[in-house]
Amino acid sequence: MSAREYTNPIYDIEVNGEVLLKSIEGEVSFDKSHTEKVLMDIQYHLLPTPGIRIVFSINNIELISCFSRFSDNSEPDVIIEGKNIEGVFISKKFNQNSNKNNLQCTFQPYSILLIEDTLDSANSIRFNLLNFPSFLCPGVPISDGHNILYKKDNISYRLGGVCLEYSDFTVHFHSLVNHEEIEDKLKQYGGYAITHVGTLEKLKSKKISFEETEKVLEIIHYFISFAAGRWCPPVLIAGLDDKDNIVWEKYNTPIDSRWTYTPNWFDKFNGHYLHEVFPGFVNKWFDTKWHETMRSAIYWYLLSNTLPSKDAGIILAYAALEILKNTYLLNNNKQALKRKYGGKFKIDSFLHELNIDTVIPSELTSINNLFGGDGPTLITEVRNSLVHPTNRVPTNWKVPFEAWNLTQWYLDLIFLNLCNYKGQYSNRITAGNHGQVENVPWV
Repeated sequence: MSAREYTNPIYDIEVNGEVLLKSIEGEVSFDKSHTEKVLMDIQYHLLPTPGIRIVFSINNIELISCFSRFSDNSEPDVIIEGKNIEGVFISKKFNQNSNKNNLQCTFQPYSILLIEDTLDSANSIRFNLLNFPSFLCPGVPISDGHNILYKKDNISYRLGGVCLEYSDFTVHFHSLVNHEEIEDKLKQYGGYAITHVGTLEKLKSKKISFEETEKVLEIIHYFISFAAGRWCPPVLIAGLDDKDNIVWEKYNTPIDSRWTYTPNWFDKFNGHYLHEVFPGFVNKWFDTKWHETMRSAIYWYLLSNTLPSKDAGIILAYAALEILKNTYLLNNNKQALKRKYGGKFKIDSFLHELNIDTVIPSELTSINNLFGGDGPTLITEVRNSLVHPTNRVPTNWKVPFEAWNLTQWYLDLIFLNLCNYKGQYSNRITAGNHGQVENVPWV
């Protein structure tokens, strides 16, 4: 089955809901001396944050007494398919009645891997994305894989999707059929939902190893999150054979972000930008000189972009700017760059090297007249006044917000430049509507 034929996730979960993934026999053991086989319900919950729960009851009186004697630091092992599952107990409730006494437990694992066949027997991988905004690729033919047609009651619907290519792998993901209803609920209530379903395939129908799957989906996690301006992880991942039977499943608890408005560079009316930026992102990700910097800088960038406090956001964004600047300096003739800029290579020098304008945009009316309208000086002074409050910048409530927005805009452009992107983007400072885009400044 082609990737673009999938229209629904394997598990149907309501917005902010939960679902039973599987009931399976497992074991609970204290030091292998007290063990009981129990029926375990593996559940996936979207609240309070997305994660897995294993719920089971213990009826063995000796094992129940073990729970009461041992501290939280010596809790029992939870064993599924012969493997110890790492995690924590989040609740233990003793139930006593005339018929039976039992202890009901809820265990939160970090991840679970269930294998039906072998880890290297998958022909395709299915996954779901949390909280990614819906988008379209207007003017792009269906045959290019960037959109799919879904028919219901003789009506054809165009589901926004995109095809990303890396080496001999193809990743395709698209919005769910009821994406409008899902986004309406998220905008009203916040929280979490599965918004997109995706597939990973290999050219010439080659089998995909579990190691390859982990590597590609990690890239997807960081890249898609970079586009959304918040963490949008792939979850509930399944390997399928050539007849679409599940050969393994991974239930994971990755970094995530609640649904909220997050400014970013990606325009939802131009979804094909994802396809255009992705190759450069992958190249930089696998560059050994840049890999750890990209990982760290994107982490700080996304954390800054989702924090309610823009004061804290400036500090985190500035940390991302510094690590990107320093890595660039180390990899681009350090001494020559320092001589070029008078012995020092500061943030303004870094931005000039990437052809990013350092003049504060006129739209930022609370800060564009401060420090001679120089953006790098402004964000440095605001950041320093927050870290060293004895030397505060004169401010009103708009100054921290606009300084944060300027810093994040610089990061948008720096990442796109490092990806060697030469197309258009949504300028978080000037774009008033979806579809309003402009060329990146270095073309």
